[in-house]
Amino acid sequence: MGLDNRTRSMPLIWRNKIEQSAFDGIIVFGKHCEPDIRGNIIANNRKSGIKIMKNAIAHIGGNSKADILEMPDMQEKEILSYQMIN
Repeated sequence: MGLDNRTRSMPLIWRNKIEQSAFDGIIVFGKHCEPDIRGNIIANNRKSGIKIMKNAIAHIGGNSKADILEMPDMQEKEILSYQMIN
């Protein structure tokens, strides 16, 4: 959840296996929520695999087996913004 700028949420959700969830696999909620979702296997969830709520932003990538096997590189800009938040 990223409900306001002070609690901005920018998690890295990489190389996970999310299967057979009773509801949604991943929920992106709040206009200050900007997860980076890459190389995941999301299948057989009861509702949606990735649900993006109103005003939320998600950076979603990875559509081949190579994306699942190889961890994406964090660019210098992403590393700096991650360090500034933490």
